[in-house]
Amino acid sequence: MLKFINFPLWIIFSILSFGILTHEIIVDETISNANASIIKTIESDNDEIIDCYSIHKQHAFSNPLFRNHPIQMRPSSYPQGVQPKEQKKFELTQTWHKYGLCPEGTVPIRSKHLHPSSSDDVTTTNEYASITPIGENFQGAQATINLWKPLIEQPREFSASQIWISTGDKEAIEAGLEVNKNLYGDEKPRIFVYWTVTDHFNSTGCYNIQCRGFVQTTSKISLDFIFNNLSIFRGTQYSADFIMFKVKTSSNIQGIVVGYWPHFLFKQLSTKATRIDFGGQISNTKPNMRHTKTQIGSVKVFDGNYEAKVPGTVFMIQSNTNCYGLSLGQTDSSGIIFYYGGPGFSSTCQ
Repeated sequence: MLKFINFPLWIIFSILSFGILTHEIIVDETISNANASIIKTIESDNDEIIDCYSIHKQHAFSNPLFRNHPIQMRPSSYPQGVQPKEQKKFELTQTWHKYGLCPEGTVPIRSKHLHPSSSDDVTTTNEYASITPIGENFQGAQATINLWKPLIEQPREFSASQIWISTGDKEAIEAGLEVNKNLYGDEKPRIFVYWTVTDHFNSTGCYNIQCRGFVQTTSKISLDFIFNNLSIFRGTQYSADFIMFKVKTSSNIQGIVVGYWPHFLFKQLSTKATRIDFGGQISNTKPNMRHTKTQIGSVKVFDGNYEAKVPGTVFMIQSNTNCYGLSLGQTDSSGIIFYYGGPGFSSTCQ
């Protein structure tokens, strides 16, 4: 059995409304015009720069929909059976912390926004290994994701482990870990959020804060940061806990909150989600006319009664069983444990 060493991290995306993945990027032009909102700049390793933005002047608030929107610093309540770990145990450090911290009242934003190269001459296929609980009224989801660094063969390929929350074919939000050299410029696993509205990624879809919607609320965590500790095959294992849920009302509660999507960004997701997926996804560019070598590196759902429950019956989704497998493990009060992944190109995966 894998032993998960205590790596105290709760990433809480508290969703005041409800905010599956093709990873096409729409970058908002207002990002380049926000220098006046930067309170402090921190230079980190590998030429990475963290800008500390005034929390009230972060990119989301240049969206006219946010006019007169009061920032919700913390969710008012958590689903029954779910609480964040004690704040005194929150020991997560990012690489840039060695060189300084963002002051209270600001949010850290990585300033190196990469623009993906054109994909006109590249054909990609997305492949999945995931599970989907049966149900039509979900208020959120929780998952523990192993911190792993999968191999990425081609620059335009990615590998992600994540939670998808959606209305099936329209609106969706997601969060997890991803290796995406085309987006971040390296092959290191990073936290990400992604969301789309109304058209299931046909013309909308955005990572992190690259367009105006997701509101950051913490000065301690930067989205798309690099993990200092990663799991080693047959060695020490590290994991991170992710929780996303719809908030009933707004006030204060103890805990670490990364941010949220306001209800007015969505239509159907403002009341409920109709589908939740847990698992992994890769993109396959079929280098040299063969399958890529790119690898895929305990879950609960929150029902309509706002209770955290272990999923009952689940569908197993495997788009290419010759390349990426999925196996259900034990199920107990802590949730379902399942394993997914694969090496990509091999004797059975062509």
